[in-house]
Amino acid sequence: MWYAIRISRKTRCTIWKLRGSISRYGCEEIIAGNPVFSKIDEALFIAGKSNLYLSEGKGKQKPSLYVRHEGGKTVQLTSEEFRDEARSYFSQLADSYPNSKFRAEALEDLRALGGPKAKQ
Repeated sequence: MWYAIRISRKTRCTIWKLRGSISRYGCEEIIAGNPVFSKIDEALFIAGKSNLYLSEGKGKQKPSLYVRHEGGKTVQLTSEEFRDEARSYFSQLADSYPNSKFRAEALEDLRALGGPKAKQ
């Protein structure tokens, strides 16, 4: 799975235009399942960008494909929820990986999203 993300990462414009499940779900699985992964900063960045672009309705995948389950109901994620997710990933990247090559761009995106989230 990481190989597919690395290929897409090298052609950054492609991954941002595709918004494929590999970028969002693949990165989220890496983050949740292997938090000491050597390229976790890159996974955080890609997950943040994917959520940011979904909030803007960019890409080939529709934001309506992403849902959460509340009790017996399925609820579509809103643009605000995608932005909040992006902000979480970018904040984690900026706080935890100060030497990352993705930090500067994550901080730029965080400014546009209202600044980093408070540490929990």
